[in-house]
Amino acid sequence: MLTSVAVPAAPAPAPAGAVPHVDAAPQTLADLLMPYAPYLFDLAVLSGRNFAEVTYASRRYDPVTRDFVATGVAIHRDAFSATIARIRIGGGVQRLEGVAVDTRALPLDPAVRQTLQKLGRETVTGDVSLSSAGGNAAAADYRLDLGLQLDGIADLAVSLDVAGFHILMPLHEADPAGGASDEPVVAGRLQSGRIAYDDKGLLPAVFEVYGAQQGLSGTQFAGMASMLATAGIAGAFGDAAGKVSPALQARAQGWASTLQTFIAHPSHLEVTLAPPEPVELSWLQGEPDVEAAIAALNPQVGLEAAPSVPLVAADSFPAAASGSEAVAAARQLIEGVGVPQDVARGLELALPEAAKGDNAALRLVSDALSRQPALAVADGAGQRSYVTLLLAHADGVALPEDLLSGLRASIGGEAAAAAEDEALDAWMKTDAGQAHRRQEAEALAARNWSTIGKLAFAYYEGDAVPRNLTRAYGWSLIAAAGGDAAATALRDDLNQAASDGRIDLPVTRARVIANGLWALILKQDAAVAPAPADAGHAEPQAPTPAAPAQ
Repeated sequence: MLTSVAVPAAPAPAPAGAVPHVDAAPQTLADLLMPYAPYLFDLAVLSGRNFAEVTYASRRYDPVTRDFVATGVAIHRDAFSATIARIRIGGGVQRLEGVAVDTRALPLDPAVRQTLQKLGRETVTGDVSLSSAGGNAAAADYRLDLGLQLDGIADLAVSLDVAGFHILMPLHEADPAGGASDEPVVAGRLQSGRIAYDDKGLLPAVFEVYGAQQGLSGTQFAGMASMLATAGIAGAFGDAAGKVSPALQARAQGWASTLQTFIAHPSHLEVTLAPPEPVELSWLQGEPDVEAAIAALNPQVGLEAAPSVPLVAADSFPAAASGSEAVAAARQLIEGVGVPQDVARGLELALPEAAKGDNAALRLVSDALSRQPALAVADGAGQRSYVTLLLAHADGVALPEDLLSGLRASIGGEAAAAAEDEALDAWMKTDAGQAHRRQEAEALAARNWSTIGKLAFAYYEGDAVPRNLTRAYGWSLIAAAGGDAAATALRDDLNQAASDGRIDLPVTRARVIANGLWALILKQDAAVAPAPADAGHAEPQAPTPAAPAQ
């Protein structure tokens, strides 16, 4: 059972300072270091001036995008010249815009130089971008997008969606027998991939240059290249050794036909990987059977761009949408995919489904409030928003700490304590909540101070149990009284934070909870001990050997 958040269609701005910006504090090491990037750039320029003439128009730190930006960068040495109109480097996006490199002074292969001359592009210009936005660094999930646009030559775009990506170096010390591999192991799961190439004149120029070396015209060389490519694919997937199925051979013939068409008329060529299930990269590194690898990766080769997200009108989402339809629409609106982003509208669609216990909708609600924290307190719904986020966090949804602490501070200690008890009451009705209640009762009956201390920390952290600072303090009082050192430290830290005004903690209420728990521990006949009146949910009764307390 979840408590929904009331969000108006056009929410008014939150009161100034009510909910701090989620990114007010550095969230990553890059966020922490990026303000110093201009000075590091100065150091790099000073070092580089020992080898070349390096100048620039400006450099700065952009506090809005949290990027380093430099403009008008120019590098000259003898006949070599390169300029970059704008450099933008941040935690998620790296872009080099307006790059121009004069290749006449570079030691290029003669065929490459002739190709550039034929294209009239001895000074190569274009843009380079690398984006890792949309990933999850904590889980080592990365969405990488590489873009290379070379004016009048070609465009290349590469996208990879990889989960749990790691490069594991060999550990020979852990394998004295010498069975460890000398090569690094790539761990992770490939979820999707895409390589798209757009020819802007490169291939025809290449065919002419290399054809002339063979005494052929560009068209004749293109025909020869097409035949060689087709023969190569046929050889790789032929049935001479009987190792591939007729179905795979048919697919290979289709790929060869597509490649023939592209070589004859170079324009757009795209290869997509759409695995039915994520593919382990370590398995691919082990050189699996060709047919098994093709089936796992599910590659598609085409001359048209892969279908993008359907574009829809901003006012086309029905107000009465429910179920999966509402969740899909909410995702589009909150993420701004296929429709201009409207987080408030997406939140309205997701809330009813979240209240029904839909985990996908619950995560969308949390995502929406993480993107626009002011929505959490719009129309006085701060307490209900806090309940929803507490349940989401206990369900494993990662939330920025500033969002929870800022929202708690905005509604005040008493209201926050009531919301925390409300969330805990709802969660205690779940299977996980019932198991937690039994664990509490057993720990009290056994006077297991270490477990009681762990329960105090569980209430404080709020990522396995809904956060409840009142209970965290109350349980830490009990565990500390029994001698648990970690709980003693938590008790003292909460005391100090409450004294300093860093948290608004209803200490009196927490002590009532602690006194009730302590009475349960000391009372010989625990089965009849009364629960504290304002505990927020019934305190665990110490179990008897015959049956755990409910």
